[in-house]
Amino acid sequence: MAKLQVEHASAVAKGVGHAVDNSTHKLLIAEAQSEYRSKRELAWQDQVYILQNATQRESYRTVIERFGHGPYRVQFTLQLSENEYEKFTVEMAPLGMMPHANHLFLEQVYHELWDNTFFFLNGPHVLQAGPQDWESDYENDAYDDDELQQTPPDKRRSPLSRFKEARLESMTFPEYSPQYPHTPWTLGYTGRPGGPDWYINKADNSRHHG
Repeated sequence: MAKLQVEHASAVAKGVGHAVDNSTHKLLIAEAQSEYRSKRELAWQDQVYILQNATQRESYRTVIERFGHGPYRVQFTLQLSENEYEKFTVEMAPLGMMPHANHLFLEQVYHELWDNTFFFLNGPHVLQAGPQDWESDYENDAYDDDELQQTPPDKRRSPLSRFKEARLESMTFPEYSPQYPHTPWTLGYTGRPGGPDWYINKADNSRHHG
């Protein structure tokens, strides 16, 4: 009986020692897991960087093939009233600086997606343009315009749906160059990753928008 008690006491003593070692072991595991997560995070960031670079290279190549070498300018015709029109020209940033943004915008123009869209927000700092999704308005006949009523139902596509069908509704990732900050009369895509709406900076928004 005494021998068994000694062995039991020894086991308890070992158990106490094991508890201390277990705490140290847990700390080592936590440190190892943290290091593993850090490595995975860095590896993930590297993959994102590789994909972004690949997208930019492909955008650069496609723009050159379809639109030639820059500079690239897009002229918009703005209808102010039934018989009043104005025009303005957008000059894109150099292709090498922002190839992805240039590519998306030029493709949108090439596919005539900006036709019949609107400037719908005139704020203190920006003037915003974009396609408005009025499919529900078509469905409930909110508009009684003769031209709309004569348009076959299968042709009544909202401006936003045209962007989505062309898969040109947004950037893949935000693209920014510090050489082109958001100073007055520069353009930028809204939201993140950006698009399809874009805006004209009416003031210096570089502090808030980059």
